[in-house]
Amino acid sequence: MHIESDGGGTGSAVPSTAKMTGSIAAFSAAAAAGKVSINPESAESMATKIDAIAVRATDRLERFRFLEQDVPLGSSPVALLMSKQDRITASGT
Repeated sequence: MHIESDGGGTGSAVPSTAKMTGSIAAFSAAAAAGKVSINPESAESMATKIDAIAVRATDRLERFRFLEQDVPLGSSPVALLMSKQDRITASGT
């Protein structure tokens, strides 16, 4: 992938997330200006990575589906509350 440079730089030291956000914004601006080109090998590599991310996301959703089940503790208000609390705890919230 190639991004044409406008000669500017990022300059100051910033936290890594801010730097990444700036890089994304710079890439988006370059793409909007038509200054981004990509070769077929890079495009294929990106597509492969995106497919792998999709497979992992699907796998994780399937694992979380199990956590959405109620724990059979009974039908009293206390048992229903305990079941709800257990599900919330199991899902990490």
